[in-house]
Amino acid sequence: MSDYRILITGLYVGVLVIPVLVCLAFVGLARRLRYELPRWRSVMGSVSLALIFLGWLLSIGPLLLAQLAYPYLRFTADLSRWWSAFVCVAFLGTLLAHALRGKARAYALLAGTVELVLLALK
Repeated sequence: MSDYRILITGLYVGVLVIPVLVCLAFVGLARRLRYELPRWRSVMGSVSLALIFLGWLLSIGPLLLAQLAYPYLRFTADLSRWWSAFVCVAFLGTLLAHALRGKARAYALLAGTVELVLLALK
């Protein structure tokens, strides 16, 4: 029973951590790094943050909607066909995060890694 609780706690923490890390990375990019980095690196960093957040939103959103739907709506979230697309988006966003520098890079890489781990647990 305790292993189950640890897994569920890890999933909840992972679901909440990804958008917080993406927001922190974007704030770091917008405040300081956008003017210090070349334009192509700034654009790649923004694209990486958008991909990480989009992958999180597309993989978690339908599951949250399925939990919030009324029982008589029969809304189910079968994401098994889309799993490889979610992994590719998260992996590409994590790779593009290397264009950032400093704390923004660390936040983006950590968010992408947490997302890949969560997708591996599903």
